[in-house]
Order: sequence, then structure tokens, then C-alpha cells
Amino acid sequence: MYKDSLEKSISISNALTLTIFSVVSSMYSSLHPITEEMLFNDSDITSFTNRREHNIIQDYALVAETNFSIHIPTSVKLFLTLQLLSVTKEQDDHFSSHSFQDLLILSEHIVDAFMTISHITSKNTERKILIREIQTQLKPFWYAVRYQNITVYEYLYHEPLFEKYVVESLNQLTDSALYNHLFPYGLLPDQISVLAMIFYNFSLSQQKETKLNILMVTSLPIYSQNLFKTVIEKNSTAPCALTIHALNSFDNSSNNVNQFDLIITESTEISTKQPTFLIDSELKESEFDRLKTVISQINPMEKITNDK
Repeated sequence: MYKDSLEKSISISNALTLTIFSVVSSMYSSLHPITEEMLFNDSDITSFTNRREHNIIQDYALVAETNFSIHIPTSVKLFLTLQLLSVTKEQDDHFSSHSFQDLLILSEHIVDAFMTISHITSKNTERKILIREIQTQLKPFWYAVRYQNITVYEYLYHEPLFEKYVVESLNQLTDSALYNHLFPYGLLPDQISVLAMIFYNFSLSQQKETKLNILMVTSLPIYSQNLFKTVIEKNSTAPCALTIHALNSFDNSSNNVNQFDLIITESTEISTKQPTFLIDSELKESEFDRLKTVISQINPMEKITNDK
């Protein structure tokens, strides 16, 4: 009955279990009646009775009642329907752990290929997290391809460089047979764009943010120096490390001024290739406005280049 109705097979152990349960539960119910409302709510009952699995149980009940001289009540039929639904889902490839394991293996291959092509490095723990994110996204992709349930992604953001990396990664997989088995028609352009954004967001988290090193060589009093420090901290786009030297005791030859991202001083005699912000001994509001602009534009963050 199961095979004829659903075109699927049921194991002998599952069939035997359902048979024994139906007989025992019916015998118990004849002594201690259980109504369907005690087991399921109205919406569940309606849902179960509309399933083909319930029709199978109805036909099976007629055969079982005749062969075992029992009466199978509606409550038991509903519970048997629920069990048969579980069997059906176990038979469905969508719920197969083997398929999800294959997707995990494919995700590992895609991540490894992407790392090689994009030259992005990561710790092992970060790599595992990225693999899980890719696998999580591949699951609905696999389901959509297998069951022709294609999702349209509206307002999708595109990152061309990373989409190119994803395409190259798929073309250079170490196990292309696995990819072709899971996705016989490949991934759709929108699906590639979604994967690209996962990798793009991951790359942003891998960017190394270094401190903005600033050297201040000045004869200004402490309160003026602290004022500069406050302006720098509030207007910088990166963490700042401010080093202050007194102008009258500063030796240009013994200090490597080129290691700093910016030098702030009122002296024109400091030899350096780095940007230098010259100030007057008498501070003005315009000086601070100009400094705010300079500080906001200096960012030592390393970025991924688009030169590939």
C-alpha cells in the first residue's frame, strides 16, 4: 500500500513496528479509550487527515481489523499517520544526513579553493566557522536545484571581485565529481552572488587594523598637548598611539621618525618622508579644524587589493 501510493519502499522493520503497535494500542484502547482530541489539536487532525499517508493507514486498518479481529480507533490511526510521515521524511533525500555530509565536504573544498585564489588567510577556528556558513547556504541551494524550487533574490548586492573568486573556486575544486553530483547544472548567478557576499563579509573580518602612530614634537604646554590628544582620539578612524617629545631636547638622528604615520610639530627642521602637520606656537581654531580633516583621512587599515 505504501509503495503503490507514494512510490517509495518501507523497510520490513518499520512495517513490523507499525503493525505490532497498531495491534497492541488497539487492544489497550478497547480497555482504556483515548480520543483523538487527547493526542492532537484540531489543526493537527485536519492536517493529518489530508495526507496520503492517512489514506494508507485507513486502508491498512481495514486489513488489520479483519486479520486480527480488532478495532483500530481514530486516535490510533492518527498516531500511525504521524509515524508514517516520519518514515516518509526519512526516505526523502532532503532529510538525508548523507546528502548534508556531502555538502559539508563540498563546502570545505570551496573554502580551501577560495582561500588559495584570493590569498586570504585565517585561523583554523575561523575557517571552520566559514565552512559552516557556506554549508548552511548550500543546503537551500541544493534543495532548490533538486526540487526546481528556485528562489529569486531581490535587491542582491554584488561584489564582482568576490563573485569572480567564487566562480574560479568552483572551477578548480579538487573533487569536481562531488560538485557535479550535488549540483548537476551548477549554481545560478544569484546563488554565486550570495556565496560571494559570505566570503566578502569574512574578508572584512580578516582585515588587520593597526594603530595610527603619531609623533608630536612640540614646546607647547601640557594642557595644549592634551587638547591635541583629545582632537586626535575623537576624529581618528583607527585607534591612536600618540608619542610626545619636547622640541628643545628632540634629536632627529636618534629617533626613527619615519616609523610614524604623522608628525605634528612647529619645527621645520625635522627630516622625514612622512606627512607632517605644522602648527604655530599660538593655537587657533582653524588649526584644529585642519587637524580634524587630516586625522580623519589617515587610516592604516590594510585592505584587500583589486589588482588580481
